[in-house]
Amino acid sequence: MEDKLISPLAARLFEIDNELDRFDFLAMTALGAPSLEKSELTEENRLVSCETKTWYRLDFDGAVRLTVESDSLFVKGLCVVLAEIAALGDKKTLLRGIGFADECFDRGIVSDARRRGLLSLENEIKKYIKSVTEGDTK
Repeated sequence: MEDKLISPLAARLFEIDNELDRFDFLAMTALGAPSLEKSELTEENRLVSCETKTWYRLDFDGAVRLTVESDSLFVKGLCVVLAEIAALGDKKTLLRGIGFADECFDRGIVSDARRRGLLSLENEIKKYIKSVTEGDTK
């Protein structure tokens, strides 16, 4: 991912050539990740453009903290990888764009529909970082 953000989980994901091994990796990643509270599974927190039911919460403690829940382990695993990438990126880099969705699509890991869902989440991260950044200047 030249000139794009990457993380240890993303590097591992991109090393896996076998589709079943990739699914196992993402499922195990999803199962090991924190979940949203049931009360957070609302339409307000739902990722609308995703083809699965996926909810998210964004927090900032000096780094972006993305927590996700999905009815698909594959999707939740992808979102957990994205969450790690976002947590490692600084504000300026995150505002420029993450590029994870496009990289996954280019490598044949996700379909165009899944790419659009990931892009939607990347855009939510960018909007969130923009609001955090604007809040810092006030």
